[in-house]
Amino acid sequence: MNRSSLRWWLPGAALTVLAAGEWLRAPAPAWIVVGCVGALIGLAGLRPWGGWRQRAVGLALALLALAPLVTAWRLDQVERHWPALQAARVQRATDRLAGDLHAAFLLASRLADLASAAPADPIAAFDALERAVAGAPIEAGVALLGQGGRLH
Repeated sequence: MNRSSLRWWLPGAALTVLAAGEWLRAPAPAWIVVGCVGALIGLAGLRPWGGWRQRAVGLALALLALAPLVTAWRLDQVERHWPALQAARVQRATDRLAGDLHAAFLLASRLADLASAAPADPIAAFDALERAVAGAPIEAGVALLGQGGRLH
């Protein structure tokens, strides 16, 4: 039970929810201000902060008021600095691709070395190479070629 002398937490919460919903429908700074004012009214109405319910509702109100503010700021950053953000993403993707290709090359080299050193008996060779391929971090396979380049 709320023992506060200010019983405004519910209208403040409703105003915050309404403002957040309207901001989602049509983002505008005015809705962010209305949501923050509603959250402040709701937080003031929840005093004293004695129980876990008041704290939980207060935290929810604060997060609901801050979500559009943080989202608007992040969208503004994307709009203003898009070329730099895009270049950074492309660079990260390029670096990751280069690392993945290098890892695949190293795996292919290791499997080729193992295949060239495989036993002459096809069954023993397949057993040895199956163990080598099973530990690969990516999809991998090995083909054993017999005399004249024909598959075993």
